[in-house]
Order: sequence, then structure tokens, then C-alpha cells
Amino acid sequence: MHFSSFLRELSNDHDVYLFVDEEISESRRKQGWKVPDLGNTIVKINSSISDTKKIIDKEDEAILVFSSIYNSKKNNIFFKYASKKGRKLGISSEPYEANGWKGTLRFLRSKVYFYFYGKSIKFILTKGNLGVNWFTKVGYKKNIVHQWAYFIENNGKTLDRLKINSSMVELIYVGQLINRKRILELLKVVSEIENVRIRIIGRGELKEEVVEFAQNYPKRIEYLGTLENSKVLECVSKSDLLVLPSVFDGWGAVVNESLQLGTPVLCTDTCGASVLVDGSIRGESFAWDEEKLKELIIKWAQKDDLRDNRNQIIEWSNNLSFVKAKDYFIEVMTSIEDKKENHFIKAPWL
Repeated sequence: MHFSSFLRELSNDHDVYLFVDEEISESRRKQGWKVPDLGNTIVKINSSISDTKKIIDKEDEAILVFSSIYNSKKNNIFFKYASKKGRKLGISSEPYEANGWKGTLRFLRSKVYFYFYGKSIKFILTKGNLGVNWFTKVGYKKNIVHQWAYFIENNGKTLDRLKINSSMVELIYVGQLINRKRILELLKVVSEIENVRIRIIGRGELKEEVVEFAQNYPKRIEYLGTLENSKVLECVSKSDLLVLPSVFDGWGAVVNESLQLGTPVLCTDTCGASVLVDGSIRGESFAWDEEKLKELIIKWAQKDDLRDNRNQIIEWSNNLSFVKAKDYFIEVMTSIEDKKENHFIKAPWL
């Protein structure tokens, strides 16, 4: 869903095939998502193994980008087949959570794939510094590991003039109501800070606890449930600060959306999208600590120019446009034969 604008742009002047298991997942439909506009992209839905292999054989000069090679049996088959055929192939991947025994197993799995297929992999597109660090530690050379991101439709032009009239500092959280997102810890912190109010959008297993917080602090916490994406964007646009205190997020596309609407972001440094905040105007990332989060919210709430930098943030967010993403992607693809050890292509959002 968060590559549709990029693929649409890329397909304007390139032949682009997209192989997916289904047109759109049921969980996405329930969240209000619709099948995106992919432009001239040729979409293959649940293509058979034999048909896909025929396309790989036929398009022998194509560059193949694989994702979910661990979680999709068919993708794994195609990846190994393309590797055996000596095709130009690469991986698009979020970073992996490295903590605990599961993190150790994930790292060993990546090591095994590097051992067997590392020589076949010409490039890696990965999210944020977390992803770059993961794949270079696995063993891939730095010159083939490239920063990548998610890209969304730019709504800033239509919503950047919405005004925030509240005398209180308006925070917003958009995401799942689950422990991994530290939603309850966030609400506890907010409940202890004066002149700050937060709206919560999302659903999940901690909904009842969130509702209870809202009932106990009705002037400080408001739970809005789930909303259509256009309503979500309007709420983000009318907020002073988006907060994402996740234990781990491979990326966090809501950070893109927030910045494109001129709303700065506070997020943990274990979110891939933390690479987008600058510690100054666009927001700040931090190593998780409840007191640190409280300190940062107070710090940003006291900024005299908090509401004055919105247009500057929106202007910067053009670096996350699908047009620039396409140009950067093409530059990376044309460099995959470059053997220079120190060759580095800077992503436009860095």
C-alpha cells in the first residue's frame, strides 16, 4: 500500500511487474483501505509458480526486487530460482527486531541466506539506519546496502492551511493499541503533564484500557476509535505533535503522513522512520525511557515556534515524494555494477 505512488510513477517510463498473493488483504479492507492506483504497473495476483518462472526466464535483463522471502513460500521459491539463474536481484526489507532469542534467530537466518545467496544479491533496499546496521552486520558490503522508505500520497497541499486554535498543546497518536506501541505508557506520561492534550486513533487489544484512561482524564485524553484515512489526516494536520513510542517499528508510515502535513514527530530510535526527524524542526527520536518521553513532550510543548514551522516541514517533506523516490531508485539500480567499496548514494530524505 505504501509503494503504490512510487510504482505508479516508476511505471510511467519503465515496464514494471508487481507480483502479489492477493489484491488487498481482508484486514486492510476492514481498516478502510482500497485497491491503490498503480498506474501502468502490470499486477500479477497469485501467479502460479510455473508462470512466474517463465516470466523470470523471459525477462532475462530485468532487475528483480524481492520482499518477504522468509514469510512467503512462493517468494522464497522465486528468489532461489532467480539466484540459480544468475539474474540481477536484490532485497527490499524492513529491519528486524534484534532483541531476545528471537532476534538472535532472525540474525542467524539472515546469516544463512548471506552465506548461500550473498554473492547473488546485487543490492539491498532497507528502512532507516536500523536496516542498514542490520544488513552490514550480517556481512553485506556497505556499497550495496541502500536506505529505503515507504512513500505515500502527498496530501500536504490540501491540508497545510488547517489552523490549530487550542491554547493547549495538541498531541496525537495513530496506530495499533497494543503493548508493542507502548500506548498505555504514553497515556500515563500525558496524564502527568499540564497544558497538554492527546487524541488517540486506532484499535487493538488494549482498547478497554485506553477508553478507561480517556474516562479518567476526559479533558486530557480523547479516544476517537478508528477513522477513515482522510479524517485521520485531518486530525494529524490539526495537531501540534505526533508521538510514536514503539518498542519496535520497521518503519512507521504515520511519520511520513505527519511530516507531509507539517506536524513534527517524537518517536523512539527503534522506529525505522526515526531517520526522518532532525532533532530541531521535524521532531526528535530518543532511546526509550518514560521520564525521557515526559521530558521531550514538555520541551516541545514549550517551544515558542512549534506552530510556526509547519510550512517549512511540509516543504522538506517533498524529499519523501514518489517522484524523488523514483529518481533515487533509478540511480541505485544503475549503480549495481559499481564495485567501488566506498560508493554511496545519498537518499533524498537524509
